[in-house]
Amino acid sequence: MEVILLKKVARTIVLSTCLVIMSLFIRSQISQTMISSAAVKYYLMSGGYVGFDASKGRITSVPKKIGKIPSTVGGKKVKIIGRYAFQGCSKLKKAVIPSSVKKIENGAFYKCSGIKSVTIPKKVKSIGEYSFGYCKKLSKVIFKKGSKAKFKCNEAFFGSTKIKTVSNNPNSTWKKRITSEKKALKKLQKIYKNTPEYFLSERAVSAVYDISSVTKEQWDVIKTKAEKITKGCKTQYEKAKAVDKWVENYLCYDYDKKANDGEREQNPYKLLTWKKSEHHQIDVCTDCIGYSILTYALLREVNVPSVILYYISDAGGVRHAWNAICCDGKWIWTDATETKNGRSFFDAGTAGIVCDDDHSRIDQINRTQLSSFGD
Repeated sequence: MEVILLKKVARTIVLSTCLVIMSLFIRSQISQTMISSAAVKYYLMSGGYVGFDASKGRITSVPKKIGKIPSTVGGKKVKIIGRYAFQGCSKLKKAVIPSSVKKIENGAFYKCSGIKSVTIPKKVKSIGEYSFGYCKKLSKVIFKKGSKAKFKCNEAFFGSTKIKTVSNNPNSTWKKRITSEKKALKKLQKIYKNTPEYFLSERAVSAVYDISSVTKEQWDVIKTKAEKITKGCKTQYEKAKAVDKWVENYLCYDYDKKANDGEREQNPYKLLTWKKSEHHQIDVCTDCIGYSILTYALLREVNVPSVILYYISDAGGVRHAWNAICCDGKWIWTDATETKNGRSFFDAGTAGIVCDDDHSRIDQINRTQLSSFGD
């Protein structure tokens, strides 16, 4: 009986000691947190509490339901939009940056899915990486006249592929790429006007793949699948969108080349009839060429003109391939490979596709592939 009693006492002492140690540790951590964030105070505003460092004029955090960027907090002007301060604020539709702001830090508006337009004042000197990254509805960026903001377009706006217009653009690289992209679209339009049959022929893909190996019977299989995917679609645009989404969901990227014994499968028929039992129990996978060829093949069989575009690496091989599609007389871009990686490239905006790409893919196709058709 005494032994049992002593054991209970010992357990109680050990448990009490552990609780004291944990309590001391938690208090020390809280103290450190309070010290490190002593300058940040929280102010109740519309939608919730806003974290603000008045000494720097820096917003550190906002409630997810906020619908407007405050120009003042606690009676002080906002000068800095802090790191990831507005991240994921889906209620924000128009990001009108206050005129007093001088700096927009990394990820400030990262993945703000509701933002459709951004207005950046003249005083802003720098825009950090992913500041407006992955804003999937962002279509318009407005810089105030005289803006000299410093940023890299393929970093600050990375993943925001739907951007169509950029007013008073202070970034020379971005401006050149937009001009180049417009030139490419104009060239495609001219080619289509002169030789529309080209985009439904094997020549549209011959630069990256010899599709003549696909037999008539195999094309029939592809046609049946294409018609099933686009069932109910009335316009070429609807068909293109349906095909793009299906390819994106159907394929996986073949990173290690194990599924096909060291080679990546690119034949559209073989991709459609893929059997895991014949590929080491691995799901259907390919590379960017396979993605673009399957997209082209399915579109061709429902009479939607398209072409595979590509650019060459320094080593001389195809660095990347994607598609341009003629939908109801208008050319659009799509890139099912990159869409699979979380960025929607279907009908990408004029400025969005080029700010997303650090390899300047549009410049390359202008210099090589499209230039082969003449002016």
